[in-house]
Amino acid sequence: MKRLVGHLLTAISLLIFLTAVTSGVRSFWTSETLTWTQLEYADQSADKPHTHFNTFLLCVSRGGLQLAHMSWEANFITEFRLPDGLQRVTEPAGNYPGQSGHFSDYKSQFHAAGFEYSDNVHTDENFRNTEKSITVPLLAVAVLAAWLPARSARRWWKRRSIKPGHCTRCGYDLRASPDRCPECGTVPARDVQT
Repeated sequence: MKRLVGHLLTAISLLIFLTAVTSGVRSFWTSETLTWTQLEYADQSADKPHTHFNTFLLCVSRGGLQLAHMSWEANFITEFRLPDGLQRVTEPAGNYPGQSGHFSDYKSQFHAAGFEYSDNVHTDENFRNTEKSITVPLLAVAVLAAWLPARSARRWWKRRSIKPGHCTRCGYDLRASPDRCPECGTVPARDVQT
């Protein structure tokens, strides 16, 4: 069971690696954005009309991956509506995600080596927007995702290249001590003869 889980995690990691690499290369020509918007409520009472909706965003552009949450509140019933549900937008590549927010007062709290975190609020007398986002370079995602498949390939190659009569863990020659490896202490598996 442990081996099956390891193989499954390796396959998922390999899939994430391939997706990150292909998306990263493609993102220098084409920007892909997935948004999911949900209208929370539109209160049409006469004394204080109010609209509130949430948007979750995933954007891949110029080798970066941005995850964002935007909360929009307006003190009026707005005619401006984002379509509810999941939307996909493909356009020519723009800026690296996170380097330009939706408003001119956009500031990031942390920015280093392509990683960015921001938590911004834009307000005026009738409108409030809260935007939280995390931006990660796809190269970092690819490197992290490649670690498990590379480790598995290395182990497979090492197991394949061990000669008969040698320790399966360290490769030490066991002709002089066939019961236990003097280097690492591994007890070799015995061939059962019938």
